[in-house]
This record gives sequence, structure tokens and C-alpha cells, in this order.
Amino acid sequence: MGKLSAFLLICFIFTFGYGIGLINFITDFEDKCEMTYIYEYPQFVRVSHHLDEKFPKYALFAYSEGRFTSEVRNMHFTGIPVLFIPGNAGSHKQVRSLSSIALRKMLSNGIPYHFDYFTLDLNGELSGVYGPLLFDQLEYVNSSLYRILDLYKGNDNKPESVVLIGHSMGGVIAVKLACQISNPSLISVLITLASPLSRPPIFLDYHTKKFYDEGLIAPEETSLISLSGGYNDFLIPSFLNNLKSSKSLYAVTTTIPRAWVEANHVQILWCKQVVLTITRALFDIVSVKKKQISNSTTYRDKVFHHHLIDNSGINIRYWNSYEALVHINHKGQWIENIQKQYSVKHLQGVREAHWYMVKMNSLPGYEMVSVLAINLETVDWVFVCNAYVPKGPSKVCVEGYHLTQYSHMAPSVKYKRRYLQMNMYELRRNYSEATHIVFRVLPTNEPIIFHVDTYDNNERNISVELPKWWSFENRVIIHNTAENAVHYNLILPQLEHIIQYYQLYIHPTYCSKDYHHASASLIVPWSHETYHSYVTNVDKKPANIRLYSSKPAYAKDLSAYIRIILEPSCSYRISIRPSISGSLGQLARVYSPLLLTNVAVIILMSLRHQLRCLENNVHCSILFVALEEGAKPYFVLTITKMLLQVSKMLLPSYAPQPDMFYLINEGTDFFWLPLVLYLCSVGIVFLMGIGLAVSLVALESTVHKSALK
Repeated sequence: MGKLSAFLLICFIFTFGYGIGLINFITDFEDKCEMTYIYEYPQFVRVSHHLDEKFPKYALFAYSEGRFTSEVRNMHFTGIPVLFIPGNAGSHKQVRSLSSIALRKMLSNGIPYHFDYFTLDLNGELSGVYGPLLFDQLEYVNSSLYRILDLYKGNDNKPESVVLIGHSMGGVIAVKLACQISNPSLISVLITLASPLSRPPIFLDYHTKKFYDEGLIAPEETSLISLSGGYNDFLIPSFLNNLKSSKSLYAVTTTIPRAWVEANHVQILWCKQVVLTITRALFDIVSVKKKQISNSTTYRDKVFHHHLIDNSGINIRYWNSYEALVHINHKGQWIENIQKQYSVKHLQGVREAHWYMVKMNSLPGYEMVSVLAINLETVDWVFVCNAYVPKGPSKVCVEGYHLTQYSHMAPSVKYKRRYLQMNMYELRRNYSEATHIVFRVLPTNEPIIFHVDTYDNNERNISVELPKWWSFENRVIIHNTAENAVHYNLILPQLEHIIQYYQLYIHPTYCSKDYHHASASLIVPWSHETYHSYVTNVDKKPANIRLYSSKPAYAKDLSAYIRIILEPSCSYRISIRPSISGSLGQLARVYSPLLLTNVAVIILMSLRHQLRCLENNVHCSILFVALEEGAKPYFVLTITKMLLQVSKMLLPSYAPQPDMFYLINEGTDFFWLPLVLYLCSVGIVFLMGIGLAVSLVALESTVHKSALK
């Protein structure tokens, strides 16, 4: 009994830990998505289809609003076709946000081309849990693609391709279609939203496995973009959205400039920040001359990378012109400040142009410069140039080269922030005649602030040794940040696994003003999975440091790092500590599907023990005894390991691989995982048994009636 009690105590401890992790997992989300709104009554016009008789449960619709509906009802389309494919239990009406925002942008900006949105009613089928439905839907989507192109046959400027947008399993179907279609150029762009492209969370049947095994690789002619909602998506973990193909662009919505939000599995369809970014990118990939999607895959990929990954604020159509020498209108005030750190504040705006000069010095301590521009609306704002033309007591530039394209939008809770970090030693090598970096402010009534920080790279790049995850140590990284510092990088070479969870504390020890704003961005160099946190006078919570996916083997020489942009009027104390509850939440998030099979195995082995007792003419043992005798850890774990090795050789090709194979390939496996799953499963089954016993005693009649039903 003592052994049993000790064994159960260990199981209950692990099960209790799993319960804490499950609560952490369920409550660990942030709701920062804004709603999208429709300004006119939406209309869905049925489009006839030659497969309507074969699949009466499906339908193809064209979306329209207000006064444009009459043209759609007459089947008169003059725009660029976009087909939306809903996912598991999805609705064709989920296209409303995407299509309505695109229509508003066309009308508001006076753009001479527009998008025609089509959407599929797939009967709300549960394609994510029943594989045969995927093949029916694929056939209907394939036929719908050609039917849409037929609607434009009589046009002078008829489209040569269709843009596909798929949500959840709809994205999987879209990628499958792109792989199988005879003419891949018919699908120019394919955008998937919260779609499990690498595998589903759980393989429930052979047909789903077959659908995936036949290949999900986008052809070279198609630009594939896969977006994940991050940790707000409880159904599809982010690492399942990544096809891990060099031909695709994968990103978490927290990475998207000007969005920086997480979105749950359905929210990603109407999250205003995400939908606006997708719409901007779609309009920018259109060839202005042809008024159709550009045929250049390279250009399309560059546009999506600009909008989804690294937005410098420029118009991407003019990217090539930023490499050329440009004339600088030197009218206005030219100001050179020789301090290494300083701020420029125009709280009432400026009436004339102001040019601020940063001298490129070869002395130690002048390797890097960071410039943070707050509330600056000027697009082309920073240049490198040679100041040789006399103007009053100083010298000014009359020509130079753009540096704006190397800046990016910095995360912010208030005001637009643009951030530039340059290596001045490299600039001097690349532009040998240049003497200064200059940034400008054009006349405006809005308040504008600049923060300039000059430093050596080594003094602001700090390698952090992470504390052990089981400790409660709050390890101090920086006791006091440098005076007026703007930039720090904290390099985390030990942050590798998805279950690691830390909290970064950025504590202001002194501030010269009440309002302050600092941001911490976890940047993952092997994937576009950046996550941003903020520290302000209002929000003082620690930044959560964790990965959306484990570090792959090919990235062993790369390290995740935290880019910190500080308020120069404050001094900060920066520390980091592990979060056990956070790590438990990561365990619950990633491995909960595996508990289903483990619980089933424990129940079956307990039942096996009871049947063997009856076979030997011994009284049937109760569940709690059978659980302890029939599902012993050395038996379960040893047999599991043996079967895993044997399955590599004997498992037929049509059978799904054991989950452990997927975990190893995805980097989510760890040595103690089988034991942790076993102990949690025993505890769960024991608690289920207690619950059943209590219900039979306390709710006998209710349970009896339910069983009879």
C-alpha cells in the first residue's frame, strides 16, 4: 500500500502540474485585434457551376456590396479574381472582412483597379476530422477555379490567374490544388491563414494521412504565404503552419509590422490589423500597366516580405530607385550635434525643414548608431552624404544616398515609431566619400521626437546565460543601463526548445518624466516568429520569452535574441527569470493531444488486467488496483520504446507514423517526455475513476438513465 500511495502521489503531482499548465494555456492570450466593419449591406450572388449536380451540398458565390451588386448579378466582372476557401466547419460568409476592406481601399484611395472576391460554401463540413471530405472539396475547388476564369472570357483585359486565400483546412486544400493543377501559373498567389500545412494536430484517419502524404509543396510559379495567429490560436500550433519550404513565406501575425498582434483561429479572418496588411500587399503586387497580378514571382515575394516581415515605410514599388544617388534640397536649418547620445524634440512641430547631422567617426565608440523617430510621417527621412558645400558657419549636403529602406517600423503602443540601426564603419567602407548620416524633419504641426544613440557594438550586445528552468532565480543582466541609451541586444544561445519559458523584467529605476515607453522584441533568426512586449508607465508586466517552435538542426549556429528599445530619459534594471507555470503551459499546449492516446492505453491495460483476473478465476479487481497492477511504468514505457523501433521497419506505408517521429522531426521531443505523459495519464485515469465512483453513489439514478439512453 505504501508503494501504491507513493506511486499515486507522484502521478497526482504530475497531473496537478499538468492542470496548472492547462489553466495557464487556456488563459494565456491577449485580445488586441480590432474589429473590421462593413459599410454597405453584403450580398452573396450564386454562380452556376457544372459540378452543382454532383455536389449539391456545395456552392460558389460572388461577394458584393451596395451599388456594385447589380453588376455582379449580371455576371459582369472586371477586377482581379480572388477565391476564398473556408476551413473546418467554416462558412462562405467569412470572406466579408477581406473583401469589404479591399473594396473600401479601392474607393477611398481612388485606385484604378479592384479585386473580385469569390467564396465557396462547403456546407460547413468537418474536413479537419474526416479525411474523405478533403478530396470532395478539392475537386470542387479545382473546378471553381476554372469557372471563375470563364467569367472573364469576354473581357479585353482578362486575368491569367486567381488569388487563393484559404483558412484552416481550406488553406491545405488550396496548397494541394496548387501542387496538382496542370497549369500552376493559374494560381499566382496563395495565402493560408492558420492552416496546418506540415500536418494536422491529430491524424484521425487514413484518408487525411494520404491527403498530406501526396505532397504539399507550392510550385515556383506560385507565391505561397502562410500566416499563423500565434499563441492565441489554441487549435493549430504555430509550428504546424510552417511548410518549411524555401519557396514559401511563413510568419506569425506578431511579426507583421503595424499589426504586432496575436489572433485566434477564427479571429485571424477579421482582425483589422492583419486584414489591412494583407489587403495592402495584394494591391501592391498588381502591375499598374496591366491592372492584373504581376507575373514576377520575385517581385511578389519582395512585396509580401516588405508588408509582412520588414516594413521600412517606403513605397515598395519604388524600391529600386532607393539605390541611386539623389539630389538633396538643402533648404532649412542644418544642425550637427557632436554628443554620442542626445534627443531632438519638436513638441509643437516645425515651420521649416530641419536637417540633423551625425558625423561618421572612425574613433572607438562610434561603430554603431541607432536613431528612433517618433511620430514622423516623412517617408524619405534619412540619408548618407558628403557635407562639403558651405552654408553659413557649417557645411551641408547637396546629394546623397537613401538609408530609409534600411529602417523599419518599431513596435509601439502610441505614435508611429521608425527605427534605424546602422554600422558606421561599414557605411564608410561602402560610401568612401560620405561624411555624415543626416535625418530630416519637414514642416508639420505634429509633435516629433528623435533619439540618437552612438556606441560600440560589443558594449550593447550581451550574451545571457539563462537560469535553470527549475530555479526561481531572478538573474540580473544589467544593473543600470547606459545613460540616454536607446538600444540593447540580449543574445540567448540557450533558448532552443518550445517548452522553455522565461520572463524578462525591464524595471525603470529612474525616469525624468512621467510618460515612458520601452519595447522588447524576441527575434528568431531561423524563422519569422518575432514577438513584442512593452513596458510603459501604465503597463509594467514582464515580457514573456518563449519560442513558437523549437530551434531546427540547421540553425545550430544561430541564436535568438531580444532587441530592447529604451526610453533615453530613463535608467533601467534588466533581469530574467524562468517561469515554471509558463513551461507547464507550454507542455499543455504542445503535448495535450498525446495524452488522449496515453489515457486510452492506460485504460485498456487496466481492463486487460481485469480480464486476466476473470480468466484465472480470480475476482475482478477494481479499477484502482488494476491501474496499479496492469499499467506498470516499466512495462508501458519499455513496450512503447520497443514498438517504436519495430515500427520503423515493419510499419506499412499507408499507416500513420507514430507521434514520436513527428515530434523528433519538429524538435519538440525531449528525453523525459514518455515518462511525463505516462504519469499524467495514470493520474488522469485515476481521477476519472474517482469521478465515476462518486457519480454512481451520489447520482445513481441520473447516471443509470444516461447509460440507458
